[in-house]
Amino acid sequence: MIRQFHEGGASMALILVIGAITALVAWRSPQARQSQVLACGSLLAIAAGMLGMATGLQMVAANYQRFSDPLAMLATGLRELSYNGVFAAIVGGSLAIASLVRAATSVQPQNSPQ
Repeated sequence: MIRQFHEGGASMALILVIGAITALVAWRSPQARQSQVLACGSLLAIAAGMLGMATGLQMVAANYQRFSDPLAMLATGLRELSYNGVFAAIVGGSLAIASLVRAATSVQPQNSPQ
């Protein structure tokens, strides 16, 4: 996992920081806002993963021909940039699930008129 994190580049750290900050802010937020904070963090983590994949694609496209075996380097570059998408899906998906669970558990039953 550490190797994939390193090969994924700076976007991996950004995704991790977004996930950690989102969890901290949600924990410190009022109960009524926690679901919204988690949902926003989920979107930010997924956006950071897409940014990492886009910059990785650009770097691979610009540099793969410089190597002695361009096809192997292209495959390696695509594998490494895909780590951003996978990690963003894990972090963003976890935050989205936490948001849904938090929203479901914070619903207050309404008193029925008697």
